[in-house]
Amino acid sequence: MYDLFLRILRDEINSTSLIDISRIKINEYRNYLVNAFREISTENTEVQKYFNEIIKNIMRDADLLVRMRLVKNILNSIKPVDSVDTDLYSIVEKLIYFYKVFLTNFYIGVDDDIYVVFRRKCSVDNRVFMKNDIVKLDPLTCIKLYLNDCVDLIVKPYIVETIESS
Repeated sequence: MYDLFLRILRDEINSTSLIDISRIKINEYRNYLVNAFREISTENTEVQKYFNEIIKNIMRDADLLVRMRLVKNILNSIKPVDSVDTDLYSIVEKLIYFYKVFLTNFYIGVDDDIYVVFRRKCSVDNRVFMKNDIVKLDPLTCIKLYLNDCVDLIVKPYIVETIESS
């Protein structure tokens, strides 16, 4: 059972689009691991060493699977609807958009600071901002708020017009 991520990775490699990863399958796997942790004897060093290797392999397999799915998500327009990681794909798309705007300097800002407009009431560094407040933020704070749907980037108007007309 611990090779679940390898099996999913194999299926992912053989599929042209992202496969659905069932929440049920992931929950069964999580329960399996929790039960396995309970069964492991911490007094037997040989068993503990073997189990540690299994954990390292699981993490490596999960890492490969996540990277493969992210790359496929970025390159493929067909997104799974009921997969366990469906919600993450919108965050990936937002991250890509933010990074593009930041790298191209298509935002309104000063130096690396970015002007944003708040979408809703949010608190930042013990300051409360209301909907439609316009504030200059450092890129790290900006991306955190942007990914949490607290702010929108203020993109240079002629860039917006160009994007919307194409």
